[in-house]
Amino acid sequence: MSRAKVYEDFGKSVFIEEMLEAARLMSERGWAERNAGNMSCIIPGSDAARYFDPDQVKRAFKLDLNIKELSGMFFLITATGSYFRKLKIDPAKGLGVVRVSLDGNRLELLWGFENGAAPTSEMRMHFMGHIVRLKKDPNHKVILHTHATNTIVMSINGALDEKAFTRALWRMHSECVVVFPEGVGLVPWMVPGTQEISAATAQKLEDFRLIIWPLHGIIGTGSSIDEAMGLIETVEKTAEIYIKSMGLTELPQFLTDKQVLDTAARFDLKPKQGILEL
Repeated sequence: MSRAKVYEDFGKSVFIEEMLEAARLMSERGWAERNAGNMSCIIPGSDAARYFDPDQVKRAFKLDLNIKELSGMFFLITATGSYFRKLKIDPAKGLGVVRVSLDGNRLELLWGFENGAAPTSEMRMHFMGHIVRLKKDPNHKVILHTHATNTIVMSINGALDEKAFTRALWRMHSECVVVFPEGVGLVPWMVPGTQEISAATAQKLEDFRLIIWPLHGIIGTGSSIDEAMGLIETVEKTAEIYIKSMGLTELPQFLTDKQVLDTAARFDLKPKQGILEL
């Protein structure tokens, strides 16, 4: 007689632990006021098989876009309206695991989103972004969006277009060109949660792992939550340095473009062309 498969408790998995830790950090740093911010992470099929019965679909969410490129894939994603500071209290309410249907037209809930919760209102951006990043990097897994304070303040400077924003960061902190030699993308202000901002962000993710939403926040991507968080942390710290430098009574001494290039060369990196003025 065959024995029924025993599945592990996903609520105690490393996926949950890492996402709760990221939520805690963002909340404590003031980057996730009220229900701000959202996250998603690809769960490899081999791991999903340990935790979920593929036939036990709790609910389904119909999509207003087709994401067949992700069909059959599993995602851990935050719920709409979830408070990052409270995720640890009841992870199964503020987080959910969904599988993309084979036709790419709906999400099948396998875990979480209890009490009627649903995926984040920015889920279009997440899924469109995952499609693009997976084409660029097969190791890609994570998209984080948060309201990093100093990054938002820096984005108020209308003189900083995409090129100028990247150059300012590179010249403000020696590590920046090493951490993101491709620079940062910048999407013009758009209404949050719309198809418009999702499509514009996905287009930028073809060239960048970091995207600035002016007067709103930042998007970070990567092969892990640590990598995505590390990218955001680097931009946010440098934005803070940039803002503080504006208050100096004497002329600030930024890195020269040559010094930025010399730093990149030390690590065998080639910064995105057209940013530095040499």
